[in-house]
Amino acid sequence: MFRNCITLNQHPKNIVIRMPNWLGDMVMAAPAVQLLRQRFPQSKFTLICKKGLEDVLKTFEGEFEIIIFNKSEFKGLAGIWRFGKQLSLSKEDCFVCFPNSISSALMAYTSGAGNRLGYANEFRGLLLTDKPKWDKRLHRVEQYFQLVKSAFNFTDATFEEVRLQSKEAWKEFDATDTLLVSFNSEAKSRRMPIGKAVSILNTIKDLPVKQIILIGGPKDIAFNEFIIRGTNESRIISIAGQTNLAQLAALMSGAKALLTVDSGPSHLANALRLQTVVMHGADDENNTEAYNKAYVHGLRYGKLPCEPCVKNTCKLGDESPCLLNLDELLIKEKLSQILPA
Repeated sequence: MFRNCITLNQHPKNIVIRMPNWLGDMVMAAPAVQLLRQRFPQSKFTLICKKGLEDVLKTFEGEFEIIIFNKSEFKGLAGIWRFGKQLSLSKEDCFVCFPNSISSALMAYTSGAGNRLGYANEFRGLLLTDKPKWDKRLHRVEQYFQLVKSAFNFTDATFEEVRLQSKEAWKEFDATDTLLVSFNSEAKSRRMPIGKAVSILNTIKDLPVKQIILIGGPKDIAFNEFIIRGTNESRIISIAGQTNLAQLAALMSGAKALLTVDSGPSHLANALRLQTVVMHGADDENNTEAYNKAYVHGLRYGKLPCEPCVKNTCKLGDESPCLLNLDELLIKEKLSQILPA
């Protein structure tokens, strides 16, 4: 049992949610956020997110205040303490911690919120009032949903899909006949090696689409350009660094399909119901693959004793063999199956 289990007859005046720190996890938290909005329609909602991720919240349902947390402005635990104090919550308010970190729990504690929800990992249980047991066997989407469901005793709560909606229109060029591609990842073990990326593009470049577009952030500009130089194909372009996350969502809403490594864009596309082929490397699809099965098609080499793993650096070398050994023809076959006529 919880020390201060929240009951259904309590309607917090303010519900503050510390969102996860990665794009994919932000998307995977959407059903939990939607559950709270459905059960507490009169509450004021405030979503705290890491700087750079705020635009993805424009695809979430409903209205809420957004507070951007900039780590460079609020450094260390002292900065977290100062940030939390500025929230000035009361004992009737609720703070939901999705990140499993000491800092998010400290932020909740210093905010003054009387109800502080989060999993009791990393010895942070003393800072929380409501701390269901974390079930590592669940998919990440279900872990976030279960946190809210258990803490509020929403025994009847269910969901079917992770569902977001772009509220913008893509106006830069006609994206209705395009294949989007993402070879990028923050983790080196999940980033497609350049030579392999070139080989994949050269295999799929005759697919029946008008254009193949490589996406990414500002840090991916040079990486994408190196790849494109190896293809000698004018239909392949890069727009890395040219879109924010709301614009990327609009682009995804009009595209034909996405080919990607396991990364944030795969989750965003999946929640927008874009057919997606995911090339798995150092990730565990049982826990973090895009959730909506009708729109995701995973590929894994599957012949290495270390698969799947969740290491950010591959112990077998600079280039992950689980990605290097993926079959380009199988990738093309998967894409051919999902591309609409």
